[in-house]
Amino acid sequence: MGVNHKSELNLFCVHSPLQVVSAHCVSAQYFKEKRRVLFCEDRAYQRCTSDAYWDDIFFGLMTRSVTHNAAKNIRANLAVIDEILQKYQPRSISLYVSELQWMCNNAIYTYLARYFTPGNLKLSFIDEGFHLYIDTPDYSIELRRKRFLKYFWMRFHRLPCQLRSTISTYKKENVHAVYCYHPELLESEKYKNCHICSLSNKVIGDYSTEIGVTEKFGDNDSALFLSQPYYRHIPPRIFKNVLRQMKRNLSDDVKHIFYKPHPSDSEEWMAFLEQELGFKPLPLSKDVPIELVARYLDFKCVVGISSSALLNLRKFGYTGDIISFGADACSVTREFIKIHEKNIPLLKKLGVVVVSI
Repeated sequence: MGVNHKSELNLFCVHSPLQVVSAHCVSAQYFKEKRRVLFCEDRAYQRCTSDAYWDDIFFGLMTRSVTHNAAKNIRANLAVIDEILQKYQPRSISLYVSELQWMCNNAIYTYLARYFTPGNLKLSFIDEGFHLYIDTPDYSIELRRKRFLKYFWMRFHRLPCQLRSTISTYKKENVHAVYCYHPELLESEKYKNCHICSLSNKVIGDYSTEIGVTEKFGDNDSALFLSQPYYRHIPPRIFKNVLRQMKRNLSDDVKHIFYKPHPSDSEEWMAFLEQELGFKPLPLSKDVPIELVARYLDFKCVVGISSSALLNLRKFGYTGDIISFGADACSVTREFIKIHEKNIPLLKKLGVVVVSI
């Protein structure tokens, strides 16, 4: 590669709409006078980006699952990282990611560690929702198996990687800083060796028009449901029954229910929401995070199960009711029992109304 060390580079690697928003907030608040490069793993999130906060924006290929295509995509993404290094020839790098369990993040960090000494490679974490605020240990043999599978799969494909525990105890890592929307939710012991940097939403208005948002959504007779792909992790019939109950509970207060699909929602699932439940799609791309339009939401309430957006909507300007519905009924596996035991108290702490079935 042959890096000719010149100066520091702040490199942000993101793979979800919320991470794109978080990266913009970090860049705008803390790095206005420094070199900032955004690497976005999926071009589908291009609409969420703004050139105003970056010296450069690069796009790669998504690497969600352990497949042959994922190996090719990670190699392609590392080639983009190489291109960035060749262009900027940094003396040192500050890397900003959401976590190191994500295969591409793991590969990029391990790859950079080959060329930069620990003193010249700083690792920081940016907010992506619940994962930042709770420990997520291996709740089952199956989860541990998946973690080792990813590691050995990457080794088999000769990709740079490190075996990482799923526990997000960053005091065990060489983590420089944590950038988050809710510092009050962080466990102080976990982050005692990190700089804690609070994020605001002040950059959002600067590029909301770029995603076509200029007026209010909804009215006081409507609710907005934030979809999540629970149907992939628990029996679909259980999740569908939870949503039917949610609709019945809301029927006395609202006339219409809109929904914002999750970026990974299937066409079949969206058809169920629209055709069987009668939910109306929000006129917004599913790849645009709801936080970007929070201040334009005029719904009586926003409802979800345990979406990270429930944490953030108030921070981004939504003033209506925020409801978590049916997490207890979705807790049918050991994994989700433990997850909800951690998530729900955080929502309550932020004033979210939690409704059990």
